[in-house]
Amino acid sequence: MKRTLLFLLTLCILLQLAGCGGGGGGGGGTAASPARITVTLSTVGNLPSGKLIGDIEITLNLPAGVTLKSSPSLINSSILVPNDGVIVLQGAAATAPTQILTATYVQGATNKVEIKLINANGLGIGEFAKINCDVASGSTPSISDISITSNVASTTGVFDLDTAALSGVQVASSTVLQ
Repeated sequence: MKRTLLFLLTLCILLQLAGCGGGGGGGGGTAASPARITVTLSTVGNLPSGKLIGDIEITLNLPAGVTLKSSPSLINSSILVPNDGVIVLQGAAATAPTQILTATYVQGATNKVEIKLINANGLGIGEFAKINCDVASGSTPSISDISITSNVASTTGVFDLDTAALSGVQVASSTVLQ
């Protein structure tokens, strides 16, 4: 009987100790910053009748603390290129057999990715790429600080198969914090 009572008392004490702990969880703490951000790029607007997108030339501007995994170019080591899997083609661009995607990553106070996608058969309106970004520990980037600019002055950065600027089409982004 003594042994059973001692066992039960020891078990109760161990269960109470297991219930105590690091606390937290209830509130008052700061939210963890995201480890990654995925930016989806899409063309939006209206294509003129009979026209398709043949060329997209844009820069994705990223806020401080948001970076890309990249490596020096094999051709010019002073130029950084995103690693495999950082830029993933989507929609019709993912299955197009005749296209070229080039991207360079420029580090600085704000980081940016210069993207050029040429498709010989043409693309319609819609999603064409996802960019997988990393967030530095302790950074809390705002998705409103992510922007897109054209790489070609006085255009939206979107061109038809004849290299004519498509003023009614532009590139937009949506962002997911992970």
